[in-house]
Amino acid sequence: VGGANILEKNHAIHSLLCKCDMVVFIGTMSFTFLSALGLSISPHFVEKHAREQAWELLDIAKKRNVRVLLPKDFRCINEAHLCDHTLVFEAQCILDGWRPVEIGPESLTEIVSVLKECKTALWIGPIKLWPSNHQYCRLLHFTRILSQFNASGCNSIAIGKEAYDFLKETSYSCSVHPIFPEWGCSLGIIERKYTCRSCSSGS
Repeated sequence: VGGANILEKNHAIHSLLCKCDMVVFIGTMSFTFLSALGLSISPHFVEKHAREQAWELLDIAKKRNVRVLLPKDFRCINEAHLCDHTLVFEAQCILDGWRPVEIGPESLTEIVSVLKECKTALWIGPIKLWPSNHQYCRLLHFTRILSQFNASGCNSIAIGKEAYDFLKETSYSCSVHPIFPEWGCSLGIIERKYTCRSCSSGS
């Protein structure tokens, strides 16, 4: 799950935690979850007023024995120069003046390792954090991984405009399907299809 705004996507994340065996957060919202777990995260990266909600979602996952995987490291660029030169920092050790643009190599390796065990994988939202020209190669690598998983029997589903646009531009779009181009309609699909009784809030 990529993107930001935990408060805005709370119900959809809640629904995923009710259905999935594991949820991997790789977008900007991952910083808020890390902060909720007690890590010292720069307030610039944490969503305002969302730490309590993040903690509640993590508690739901714990009670349902759902594994939540969060990035351990991030590839960052220097805000003063905004060039393609990057450095990798641990999540709680990002220096002032550096901005995370994507997950780091250790996190990517761990995600690939756990995805190998999956029968169905949902790619929801952008995997980028903030704009950077460096992201194209990482996106392409991630897409190749999904294609390899599809070939080995993992059903991969892409949701969100960035995933949709990128997959349509590459030769891998035919092997990662179906693709839902909009977050809005796909959130509704997730909430209706994947909400279970034990997690419903009475509606």
